[in-house]
Amino acid sequence: MAQDNRWYGRSHRPTYGVGGLIGAFLEPVPPNAGAGSRAHPAARRQAQGSMGSGPAAERQIDDEMTEIHKAENHWPYLYRERDRRESILNNTPARILVDNNQDPFTPEPWYASHSMGVDAVAEHEEMIVQEAERTGVDPDLIKAIVYVENSHGGNYGALTEAAGAADSYLPMNVQKSRWQTLAGKSADLTDARANIRAGATLLKRIVDRSPEYSIDKIATLYNNLSADAVNSYGARVSDVYYGKEWYATRQPPMIP
Repeated sequence: MAQDNRWYGRSHRPTYGVGGLIGAFLEPVPPNAGAGSRAHPAARRQAQGSMGSGPAAERQIDDEMTEIHKAENHWPYLYRERDRRESILNNTPARILVDNNQDPFTPEPWYASHSMGVDAVAEHEEMIVQEAERTGVDPDLIKAIVYVENSHGGNYGALTEAAGAADSYLPMNVQKSRWQTLAGKSADLTDARANIRAGATLLKRIVDRSPEYSIDKIATLYNNLSADAVNSYGARVSDVYYGKEWYATRQPPMIP
C-alpha cells in the first residue's frame, strides 16, 4: 500500500489571531515518524507544566508541537512557485518562507473604491463566516482580502468577467486555471460560494505551510506564490485587517 503523505490540520477548534491558525500537531503522522513524534503527549504535558493553562498558552503549545512534528518528519522548504503550487493543490507536506519587508508600499491607491470593498464584504459576509468555520481560517482575514480585491480592482474585474475574458473571479479574485480544484473539480468560480470556498481553502493551506503566522506574509503568498518577501499587497491587506476597513465608517488601525 502506498504511503499517504497528506496531512490535515485538526478541526476541533480554530485558533485565530497571532497565535496562528494551525490546529494542534498535524495528522495523520507518517509511518516513518521518529520516536520524538510518538513522545508528543509527554512533551505536551511538560510544556503545559512550564507555560500554564488557558487559551493563549494552549495556542502557543499547539504551535510548538506543530513545528516539532514538521521538523521531525523533514518537511521540505519550497522556494519555486511550481513546487509551492503543487504542494498546495495536492495537500502535501511543505514549508514556505517569506521574509519581512521593512519598507513595503502600503498607501491605499488613488483609484480604490472604499464603498465597493464595503459592499462586497457585506454581501458575502454570511458565506465568509461559514467558509471560515469550515476551513479554520480567521474570517477577518477573508474579509480583508475580499475588501482589497473589490475596492482596489473591482471595476476592472467586473468588466473582464462580463466580457468573458477573465481567468480570475471576484469576490476573492481566485484564478480558475490555478485554483479551481480547491473548491471541487467542476466548481464554478463565478458562483460566490465556490469562489469563497476556494479562496478560504487556499488561505488555509498557505497558513499550514507558513512557519511564522502573520497577516502580511499570508496575504503576500495569496497574491504571489513565488514571493520571498512581503509585498505591497500583503502589507495593504494587513493594514485593512487591523483597521477593519470593511466597515462603512473607517476606524483607526489597531495595533497588532
